[in-house]
Amino acid sequence: MYKVKIYLFKVKIYLYKVKIYLFKVKIYLYKVKIYLFKVMKDIHYFLIFLVSFLVTVWINYLNNSVKIQKLVLRWEEKCFHIHHWLTFSGILLSFVLGRYLSLAHFNIGVVILLGIIAEDFLFKDVFSFCKPCEELLS
Repeated sequence: MYKVKIYLFKVKIYLYKVKIYLFKVKIYLYKVKIYLFKVMKDIHYFLIFLVSFLVTVWINYLNNSVKIQKLVLRWEEKCFHIHHWLTFSGILLSFVLGRYLSLAHFNIGVVILLGIIAEDFLFKDVFSFCKPCEELLS
């Protein structure tokens, strides 16, 4: 009888150790779940960036049936081409300074604007602002 009690006590200790081990596994799986959620969140923003970039490429770069949109600032006798990356950078700056949106909407707006800004760097005249008016208005 004494040996049976000792054996049952050892089994009970073993079961507690298994229970502790299973609890540690559960905590580890929870940490993995949190990590995967963070990774998926980052992938989510990358996909939003990619879609906004590709849509802007399709509208401005690949779609030859539409005349290229231009924002031209005429000042005295000079014309300045305001690239859309500069325009959307101003909008992005106002987002950063304002931050009136919820964090999720703010992040989505920033990523969309970054995708639109990135598309303009496909053009070779991305940093060319001042051009003759005849060239800009043709």
